[in-house]
Amino acid sequence: MPYKNIEKERESKRKWKRNHRDQENQYTKNWRAKNQEHIKLYSQDYNLKHVSERRLNDQKWRDNNREKYRELNKIAARKYRLAHPDRRKISIRKWEKKNPDKVLAKFQRYLSKIGKELDLSFGAYQFALRKWSSFIRDEEDNKCQICDKEAVAVHHIIHKVLYPKLSLNINNGICLCEIHHNEVHGKCLGMINK
Repeated sequence: MPYKNIEKERESKRKWKRNHRDQENQYTKNWRAKNQEHIKLYSQDYNLKHVSERRLNDQKWRDNNREKYRELNKIAARKYRLAHPDRRKISIRKWEKKNPDKVLAKFQRYLSKIGKELDLSFGAYQFALRKWSSFIRDEEDNKCQICDKEAVAVHHIIHKVLYPKLSLNINNGICLCEIHHNEVHGKCLGMINK
């Protein structure tokens, strides 16, 4: 019986679907089970026609809107970094494990840069840093100044990146255990052993 009012007809169909949902789901499952090959061929054909066309359209859009695309990528990358702060740390650690020679070269450049401000070569600065560290360990009996456990690191109170000239100052060092050293640097306590 055809309805004169379209709204009533739509409501009737919705009501029938709600009442016969299980029956419809079962019919769909049976049809999919019988026609798996048809579904596979259809999806392959659809992908060949539409996905490649969409990729071409996307590429055209990117070519025409390079600046906007770069901005969108920057925003997306920023959101991802904020949502997954530990992923970057983990990926950096993986890279460091795979490339120890590059890490060493980077560290040498870093120390050379600080050494230049003190008129020291890389080797001389590294030697002076070791002596500075051993002197502070001797002064503080190699104990963490916060919890009295055995110290693992000598920490620069005023970071050597900010004030390189204070990096060898005896009053600018403190012995810390691993936990407190990571805390001072703002590292996640759960990531210490990873």
